[in-house]
Amino acid sequence: MSGSQSSTRRLVSVLMSVVMVLSVIGMGGAGLAGAQETDAQPTYELQFDGNSDTPYAFGVPGPTDQTFGDLIIETGELDAQQVDDTAGGTIYELENGEWTQLTDEDNVDGLQAYVLTGNDDTVQAQVKIAQDDEGQFRTASLSLDAGTNLVTPTAQGDVGDSLTFQISDGSATQVQNPYAEPSVSPGTETQFSQVGIVDDSGEEVNPFAGYFLISDSGQYTSTINTGNNQVAADDGLNIDATVETTSLTATNDNDQKITVTVEANEQLSDLTASDGSDNAVSGVGEDGDFSETANDDGTYTYEATYDAGADGEYTVSLDSASDTNENTDNEPGLSNSVSIDTTVETTSLTATNDNAQEITVTVEADEQLSDLSASDGSDNAVSGVGDSGDFSETANDGGMYTYEATYDAGADGEYTVTLDSASDTNENTDNEPGLDDTVSIDTTVETTSLTATNNNAQEITVTVEADEQLSDLTASDGSDNAVSGVGDSGDFTETANDDDTYTYEATYDAGADGDYTVTLDSVSDTNSNTDDSPELDDTVSIDTTAPEISAFSVDNTEGQTVEVSFDSNEEVDMISVTGDRNAPLDQSDFDENSDGDGFTYTATLSEGTDGTFGATLDTAEDAAGNDGASDQIDSATVDTMVETTSLTATNDNGQEITVTVEADEQLSDLSATVDGTTLSGVGTGFSETDNNDGTYTYEATYDAGANGEYTVTLDSASDTNDNTDDSPGLDDTVTVGTIALNSAEFSDGNSESDTISILGSVLNTAGGVANSITVGFGNIAGNVGLGNVEAGNVAVQIGNSGNIGIGNVEVGNDGESLDITLGEGVDLGNVGNSPDIDITVGNIDTTETDTDTGGDVSVEIKDEDGNTIGEDSITVGNQGQN
Repeated sequence: MSGSQSSTRRLVSVLMSVVMVLSVIGMGGAGLAGAQETDAQPTYELQFDGNSDTPYAFGVPGPTDQTFGDLIIETGELDAQQVDDTAGGTIYELENGEWTQLTDEDNVDGLQAYVLTGNDDTVQAQVKIAQDDEGQFRTASLSLDAGTNLVTPTAQGDVGDSLTFQISDGSATQVQNPYAEPSVSPGTETQFSQVGIVDDSGEEVNPFAGYFLISDSGQYTSTINTGNNQVAADDGLNIDATVETTSLTATNDNDQKITVTVEANEQLSDLTASDGSDNAVSGVGEDGDFSETANDDGTYTYEATYDAGADGEYTVSLDSASDTNENTDNEPGLSNSVSIDTTVETTSLTATNDNAQEITVTVEADEQLSDLSASDGSDNAVSGVGDSGDFSETANDGGMYTYEATYDAGADGEYTVTLDSASDTNENTDNEPGLDDTVSIDTTVETTSLTATNNNAQEITVTVEADEQLSDLTASDGSDNAVSGVGDSGDFTETANDDDTYTYEATYDAGADGDYTVTLDSVSDTNSNTDDSPELDDTVSIDTTAPEISAFSVDNTEGQTVEVSFDSNEEVDMISVTGDRNAPLDQSDFDENSDGDGFTYTATLSEGTDGTFGATLDTAEDAAGNDGASDQIDSATVDTMVETTSLTATNDNGQEITVTVEADEQLSDLSATVDGTTLSGVGTGFSETDNNDGTYTYEATYDAGANGEYTVTLDSASDTNDNTDDSPGLDDTVTVGTIALNSAEFSDGNSESDTISILGSVLNTAGGVANSITVGFGNIAGNVGLGNVEAGNVAVQIGNSGNIGIGNVEVGNDGESLDITLGEGVDLGNVGNSPDIDITVGNIDTTETDTDTGGDVSVEIKDEDGNTIGEDSITVGNQGQN
């Protein structure tokens, strides 16, 4: 056999590919499938890359019941006659120094190696280790001829290992290099240089590769004869098919960071760990999260640190791990829990007053505290836990704790107790816990005021205000009148106010008019405090007689000034006057005068308007609230000006303008100007309508005769009281039509290709989108020829639109007009205020004898539905022949 040691070793690296890596051989493609199924028949997959020039030596390292047809799972059918007939190649067996060609029906012998050659395509084989009826492996035995045999090792490992090649008898086994090629080459004349040959101990052998074994005759026996599953087969073949991770620990040594440490009995190529809260670490080395440490005992340590982001309990699990032999374990089953605590977990603070002026501070926490401090901003503070501190500690169920301290505040009042700091047993300190509570201390009766009022007849209402709830109180007025008690059995009602104060009210009948001083004699609160000298009192006067009112009048004293006045036999403290024109009047609007026998009240109003001013005296009360008013009524009329209120000009019919003047009184005359024409007179120029509400409407019409904008001005107006206004200051502008033509002119008037130019304006009342324009020639249509006009002879501009594209031009059905379709719509509402219209129509024949081009020309603008949105006409001069 020829070939060097280097080529022999290369065969080991290219011989086959198995699904899972056999790391001890260092074969890049070697491996196995289904290695983790513990109760299935042990199965391994081999792959031979397509190469018709390279023979491959392979075999089965144990007993099998397969034929070559069973063994080969993906390839063309193996050919027993000609190597080159199919892509699958040909299989040979070496026996007694001779090569024998095999077929699909031949059985595969355990430990025997075979040669595959001439395969153009990749060949995949599936090896199944045979079991007996009880699931145990059968022993594989191969009879060796003296000399050269092609065999498969019984296990992966060193060639010098006694377990690798076992022969029951005969001389010592040798695996030699180099060795002369057998006398018969398999297949073609290709030199047999790719069969595995190793030369000494220390070389690794593959249990699925073929090797030349030099030995005496004897029995070669498989050693994997125990076990009944894939794991046992892997173990017997010395195959590494598992990832050997041994432990995972999670620790918190700094802030909220978690350090994950994974121990492994072999080197790992990748690993991933997560804690179930979007935190995960993965990868090894510079591009990964885990560092790698190779330990002296052949084990490895992997460590990664990440920021958990929050306090809490975290369970870190090893999700997957892969070793350098390409084994991956997606369920390592390793996890560890770690707690992160960087905050002091205080949950509430309450402050209560249960005895005298003492305050009890209670703090709840979700963990044990080592220290805490609270103060109320008034030199009172408590701190410390246990025998040497102010706070007692109670351990509650669920890991929660209660801390309580009591101190003497020293005075009544409202106290806000704040937790200034708290420390836990993990040495965390919070100097801003943000917890406080407010407590009130009350050891006195807190009444604040007493008022006595007379709101009805001769009744006195006593009102006592208090900053706390009262249980009893007594008040009297020194005239055998007294009220006492609270609630259903007492005289005083109780009202709890929104600001935590209380109002107590009692009403009694004094029995006569006069002055009464009501005194609070005693008061008790609900905390059993009693004050027998509250020192609260108030004086009230009772007056039940109404003032006598007379001489109520409303007068127009001069111009537009109105005076309202009345007399009273006693002083009045509240006045209310309402009217039909003037605003309501009250006490502040009236001047008071007294002659010793009574009082006169006068209000002067300068309204600045004409009209009838009526007034009613609604209220005239004395200090006791007695009202002497009885709806006294009077009025006065002021008329100093003509009351015209508005002028409107509208165009509702053709080119007719309607002028409407509104007035708050009847007019005797009025005059308005429109376009140099004067409209005047009531009943002549203007009609009159009485609106029956004191207002009048005057209306006149004017025929404008052309489209355009017109301004109507009211020049003067006179009322029936002989008042005249020569500058009413009323005017209005109205637009007639939506377009106005300014000129229309033929360029020649006697031409076969004449042009008419029409100029005008879009008025500010225009709206809608213009899609077509009709130019009518009216009474001169019979004297002009329109048949030669085409789209190219027409130009249209509207406002700032520029030249608008012309879609089509046709002579109208009446023969007297041109229908011009615009290439695009123009929104008349967006072209500006009174923009220009410029229409030019060329190629008109005006050469007919006696053609008269003087007459009416009209322009009608329509929208896409054919609706007219603007039209006008104008007369052109006669430019034709006579």
